[in-house]
Amino acid sequence: MMKFQNLSTKKIIFYITILIVILIILIMGIKYYNDQKTKKQLTQITKQYSQDYKDPNATDSQATVDWQEYKDKMESFSLRYPQDWHVFADDTQSEFKDVELENSEIIAQGNSIFFSNKDSIDYTDESRLEDFRLLGLIEYEKANTDLDQLANSLGFTEEVGTQSFPFQANNLVGKEYISLGATEDSPRSAIIFKNNDHFYVFHLGFVGNDKDSLKMMEEIVGTFGLGKMN
Repeated sequence: MMKFQNLSTKKIIFYITILIVILIILIMGIKYYNDQKTKKQLTQITKQYSQDYKDPNATDSQATVDWQEYKDKMESFSLRYPQDWHVFADDTQSEFKDVELENSEIIAQGNSIFFSNKDSIDYTDESRLEDFRLLGLIEYEKANTDLDQLANSLGFTEEVGTQSFPFQANNLVGKEYISLGATEDSPRSAIIFKNNDHFYVFHLGFVGNDKDSLKMMEEIVGTFGLGKMN
């Protein structure tokens, strides 16, 4: 009787082990499939958007001559934007304040400035116009951090297939980051520059898979330059 019980127990353990192995293989297979799907989607995106090196000013240096110029109140930086665009700036906040990012990381955040081709940025997902474009600039301060580390903190991670490449602005070089967005047709993009422990993060927002909108905002960011800060 004892031998029969021991044999049954061994069989049960054997079957459980086989089941666990099958589940592990199944989970790994699903993960591999999802990873390959993400890579395929990202490849399609980067073929449309990315280059080894971006210099918006190199293509047409006269394109931004007649644009309006924006300078922050300390004149530490400036950039140009099209005549028919609008600025929404919060110059009241001069000091950096600690904020919590989505990954629960604490970072010092400064001013937020927005540029749009519309005279209002108070749209909901339902009321937002198809040609609505929004370029946001947010300043951060964080010591012992490079561009890739900050981008990772802002959600540009390997899990969403982030790709990056150098981006040339007026008098400094940063990086542009592109990753999968909320949908396959809406990639997420940001351009980040660093000066000492000070970061300038441009978020490029547009509706759908609109390469013209992305190019326009890249041209705006391409005029960005530091003033008194070195």
